[in-house]
Amino acid sequence: MHKYILIIASYIFAHQPLMAQEHHDKNFNDAYAAYQKAITAEDPRLIINTAKQAFNLGEIKFGESINTANLAVNYANALAEQTYVSHEQQQQVSDLRLALYQQALTLFEQYNGQQHLSLIDPLIGLATIETKQINAKKAKKHLLRAVDIAQHHNQPQLEADLYLEIFEQLKQPKYISKAYAIHQTSLPENSLARLKSTFYMAKYEQAKNNPKQAITLYNQVIEQLEILDFSHPYLLAGHAALVKLYQDEDQSEQATAHCIAIGKMSPWDDEQEQTALYRVPPKYPLAYAKRSKEGSVQLSFTVTEQGFVKDPKVISVKGGDSFIKPSLAALKNWRYAPKFENGKAVAAQSTVQLDYRINK
Repeated sequence: MHKYILIIASYIFAHQPLMAQEHHDKNFNDAYAAYQKAITAEDPRLIINTAKQAFNLGEIKFGESINTANLAVNYANALAEQTYVSHEQQQQVSDLRLALYQQALTLFEQYNGQQHLSLIDPLIGLATIETKQINAKKAKKHLLRAVDIAQHHNQPQLEADLYLEIFEQLKQPKYISKAYAIHQTSLPENSLARLKSTFYMAKYEQAKNNPKQAITLYNQVIEQLEILDFSHPYLLAGHAALVKLYQDEDQSEQATAHCIAIGKMSPWDDEQEQTALYRVPPKYPLAYAKRSKEGSVQLSFTVTEQGFVKDPKVISVKGGDSFIKPSLAALKNWRYAPKFENGKAVAAQSTVQLDYRINK
């Protein structure tokens, strides 16, 4: 969303009379040039420092103006990347960002009116902070106002992006449905924005226990992402979700196909460790359950290149040998994303402990 502000800012600084040569301030120009270089270099700490300097100098130079509003948004956006600070410092940074976004919003309203696209970036910024401070009502109010502005300017894709923002920030499912509906009619199948809303829609259908719809949507995402030269995170997540969905539907062959697909992927981490994708809980031995007998079984096993469990062996047992058989039976049905070494799937050893507890 911040791209709108950067575009507007570039236009303002390049064309407004305030930026004519006779009004130039060397210190500000140097600070803003340093900020732009820091953006190009993708150096978060330098971006924060130069954005702060540009804002402080610009506020003196421009006063209450659109230029100052843009500088405030740039500084607030930069502060979002600040890390490694104490809890108290985090609150101070949050308060400062809130004040900067509010200042920008007020100035944009004053000079551009109540329905200008420039309001969207500070509204999203304010919503993000309110969400983190667990003020969902205020966050939703800001985001819905941004949606109203997008609708006012007849920009459906921006509207859909904002619905995704609401869904991601507030986890309110109806907004992913709105984003998905718009993207289906306004974007091509291979658009990353459309794939994102399709992926979230699949997760939504899965959560609602609608496996058929979820399977269809995940497969749509995978079909488009498999043509890329790299393995997008949604591709692994889609395959992993389908392993579970197909297993739950007793369609083992289809689940196996997606395990194999995971094993053939090129991970973003060449040394990625194996990760459980599908787990079946063991059945509690009835005789032990009746006696409230508890225990555990520790097992070792191999995760194959395709993510299957092979050669499970018992390391230790507590509570009784009757826990062994259901543990082995359950583990054989588990599915994993395999371990990768140098970008290739390899068989690797793993261990797990299955605990048997009676809820009292």
